[in-house]
Amino acid sequence: MPGDVIETRKPGLPRDVCENPEGRLEKRVNDAATSESHHRRAFAEAGPRALLIGSGAALSAAAAVATRLLLAAVAVLTTYTVGVLSRPLWLRDPGRAEVLHGALKRLFEPWAHWDGVWFIRIASGGYGSHTSTQAFFPLYPLLLRVFAPAAAHNYVIAGVVISVACYAGAMAVLYRLVNDKAGARVALWSVVFISVFPMALFFQAVYSESLFLLLTLSSFAAARRGRWALAGLAGLLAVLTRSSGLLLVAPLALIWWEQRRGSALRLPGGPALT
Repeated sequence: MPGDVIETRKPGLPRDVCENPEGRLEKRVNDAATSESHHRRAFAEAGPRALLIGSGAALSAAAAVATRLLLAAVAVLTTYTVGVLSRPLWLRDPGRAEVLHGALKRLFEPWAHWDGVWFIRIASGGYGSHTSTQAFFPLYPLLLRVFAPAAAHNYVIAGVVISVACYAGAMAVLYRLVNDKAGARVALWSVVFISVFPMALFFQAVYSESLFLLLTLSSFAAARRGRWALAGLAGLLAVLTRSSGLLLVAPLALIWWEQRRGSALRLPGGPALT
């Protein structure tokens, strides 16, 4: 109709571009460049930290693997240089803990002495198979019994594999737990120190230490995230592994109380307890 303004805007183009194409387009180009600059700067700032976290996890895994291999090599070398000392028969189980031969015997059987013999006795014959078995809790020998068929019914090999697997899982949980609280560097050194301290050799023996450590750390990690059903389950399994699992009630109760009150507990003049 006469007097009406005919719009000549091309389909698909915004109105402000049609009214002032050069100025509007220039502004949008500048905005895009600014946004890209911000993204690059944020990536550059986050890059070193992300790299540290990634390299810290890799170094932690390398430290864990290297210490296990070193201990295994020392054990094998000791059987050649020092030999295997004779032990009383009641501390041995030749029918189930000393059935390997040659290189496999030197590689695995040094890790199945003392408590390892008792765990193998329980796994193979139950608690009624021998006196004094009641001192050992059932979860670890139960795992031995379950996984022994996969190791050709060899309880020594099954026990070493279970212990090493639990140790690897424990180190992964430890790294993540400490990294969330104190950063990648502290997490890395936590894994290194726990892997080289003198009693760390038991983490790959036919002992329940590595399983108990994995369940304890898993309980703490789940509690930290407010997943209390999972934390309780891990705590229960820890109690079925060692009697000291009962002590987890105290730190778990402390974490629960802190989450309920919304702040960490602090000693007078000291840092937060957790």
